[in-house]
Amino acid sequence: MTFEPTIDKIIAGSNAEESAKDGEICPVDNENLFLLAGSLNISELDSQITTALKITTGLPILGKIIENFFSTLEKIARYNDINYLLLDLSPSISGLNELALMESDCFIVPTSPDYFCLQAIHSLSKKVIQWHNEIGKFKEETNIKSKISHCF
Repeated sequence: MTFEPTIDKIIAGSNAEESAKDGEICPVDNENLFLLAGSLNISELDSQITTALKITTGLPILGKIIENFFSTLEKIARYNDINYLLLDLSPSISGLNELALMESDCFIVPTSPDYFCLQAIHSLSKKVIQWHNEIGKFKEETNIKSKISHCF
């Protein structure tokens, strides 16, 4: 049970309702905690999202990937009566991370007290401002409907 069938449907352009049907969650030891296991295909979705953010104005179909990703997660949560979603993403500057951060109500950046983490936090603080501006411009240039709009 992984997120792979769902990711494949999102990449193929399925709507969120269709994509969410394959979003199987796995119970863990805590009765109120569930896991939607990741997949190596997340990197393909990340690549698609990064591309979509850059060229959706020329190829509007790519915008469906962005619309459907978070709508699919929201539907999976709703179908399973889940109140909070925690996304564990790779520590990278990518389209998926950009969207996840701009879509989130809050985010956690695990660090340790060392020089490299301090540099990373400084870099991330600059990137968040850049991403905010890019998402704003993206929204102006497209009519993509997404929960992303609540951030602005």
